[in-house]
Amino acid sequence: MCTNWRAMSLVVLTLCGFSRGAAPPVAVDAELPYRVTGRPLDGLAIVLWPEYASDPRGAQSHAPMISTERDWLPGEISLLVAAHAQHLLRDAGATVQLARWDAGLPPQPAANEPPDAGSARHHRVHLLVRIAVAPDADSPASGARVFHDPAATLPGRAPAAERALAEALAAALSARGLPGGAACVSNAADAADRGSLPTVRVELGTLADPAFRAWVRPRGAFRAASIALYEGLAATWPAQQGAFETARAARDEGGAAPPTSRPATTPREPDPKIAATARRLWRAAAPPADAAEAEWLIEQYLRRMLTDPTFFYLRTHVARADDAWIVSGATNCPPLRELPAAILAAVGAEPVRTEIALLPAARLGPRRQGVVCRPTVMVWNAPREGVGVQTQLLLGEPVFLLDESDDTTFLLLHGRDGYVGWVRADAVRRLDAAGRAAWSRGPRGVLLRDCFAEDLRLPTGATLPLAGNPRDDRVELLVPRLDPAADDLSVAVPAAAVRVLSPEPSGRRAARAALEYLTTPYLFGGRSHLGLDCSGLTGVAYATVGLVLPRDARQQILVGQLVGTPWHLDELDPGDLVFFCDASGAVIHTGLSLGGPRFVHSAPPEVQVSSFDPADPLYHEGWTRAFVFARRPLP
Repeated sequence: MCTNWRAMSLVVLTLCGFSRGAAPPVAVDAELPYRVTGRPLDGLAIVLWPEYASDPRGAQSHAPMISTERDWLPGEISLLVAAHAQHLLRDAGATVQLARWDAGLPPQPAANEPPDAGSARHHRVHLLVRIAVAPDADSPASGARVFHDPAATLPGRAPAAERALAEALAAALSARGLPGGAACVSNAADAADRGSLPTVRVELGTLADPAFRAWVRPRGAFRAASIALYEGLAATWPAQQGAFETARAARDEGGAAPPTSRPATTPREPDPKIAATARRLWRAAAPPADAAEAEWLIEQYLRRMLTDPTFFYLRTHVARADDAWIVSGATNCPPLRELPAAILAAVGAEPVRTEIALLPAARLGPRRQGVVCRPTVMVWNAPREGVGVQTQLLLGEPVFLLDESDDTTFLLLHGRDGYVGWVRADAVRRLDAAGRAAWSRGPRGVLLRDCFAEDLRLPTGATLPLAGNPRDDRVELLVPRLDPAADDLSVAVPAAAVRVLSPEPSGRRAARAALEYLTTPYLFGGRSHLGLDCSGLTGVAYATVGLVLPRDARQQILVGQLVGTPWHLDELDPGDLVFFCDASGAVIHTGLSLGGPRFVHSAPPEVQVSSFDPADPLYHEGWTRAFVFARRPLP
């Protein structure tokens, strides 16, 4: 799950073309989610209370969401509206508490019991908004209703402000096209709460109304009610904030309540997570005294905070000039480029000048892809043999090249297993993007045991393209040669020694499964049609094809083979997992590629489709800045 979905790097990426040689994208009709503008709800503290409807069978229902089951559907609709609306309200500056999270489970301590306005948790709340759907014919034939209590006289209530809010909500619901419109109703009996907390109750409609059932059936229809809740609150809060503040102060034992909004002049650190970690590591009162101390601090931070230092490559060197600290080096992850400077600045080592190069290095030219052309090759931590083993690559593995040594005898590469390291240049055939696509596409076979052909050992586990249709007794495989101008070598091996990989597009099926959740509200920790987070979406999508992924994004990035980087998205297939990183070095988000530049993901307020392509109407610059890698969980 995402740990900090909003934190994104400020490094702008230049992305290459899409889908050259990749599988056809999954077509989808998608739209941008609704976005609030400004912060009209600054200072508001609100509880959203989706009313509960029990399942008489005594268990949570697993029937499809779109149905007319009157025993459980009202509670699910109200929960969807509240779960979606909470993100719009937070983006507009409000502090939001969601009073119910699960389908089929009543909130504690008792179902439909409103929060105690005197409790510690709700003591600072301005307002309670209850959301309901009527399950039977006791309600009017059509139309939404917004109830308020004109007789609310207890200390802490604000009847005039509550009425103004109810009127604004009714107008917004009508404008958003709820069937039958919406009416503001002054009715103490139905206002739902005779306590001391300002309350309105929004009844969206009744399941006895065919028009309402038809309206709520399409995927994402509930969002109209969610947006109307935001619009009604945004139209009311600026004018009525004083009345709600006065009412809240009357409930407080200490008299006037301090404002909940943050003063505009309050200083804010650019990235509190980086600063807090750096200060925990550097306990001295004075900043680092020399370059060695500064390098120690950066190294300790990276060891503790990088999601995985084996494939997030960041090498730095610190020097002290008369007027500044100078941090040089290289990284394969754009969001990390400014991280060392932020670490040093957090402990007072300023000013800092960043001279960290972004890989791949320009000196590689267009041939910055490669394929291993030796049976095995060791990967080292430095450009010489015998220095810090990283991993071993096998014949035929495609790799991303990052740099070469000054004497050109070693290449820095990123392997498909995620490891970064140095290999001998005479073990890798260098390719451009088209050459890599040609090598990576088409039917393939994996060696089940070591074989020898044409005086060449083919190691167990090597995956190579098929040279033709398999025969009963043998399979012909293609072996890459070092010379890029030479044709690949065709070798025959016993059929029993090769497993031909299935062309079944498991990733495509996972991507289509993810699209079934479009418009579902984002819910941290969620894994269902009533709400899910980013890794919850990828997890349930791949569960439909029989693969259990680890729960969190920072764990899922370790699964599968590397197929995409910020500078190479040509190979993205539907179902490839795309990952995003914040400036602190942590993986914060994931989604599923749809092939080409588009991907489906769960981020507030809902499951949505975004794009890396600036020409696409669904383009999202923030996600493009934060993108780091793509991995394919299944072959």
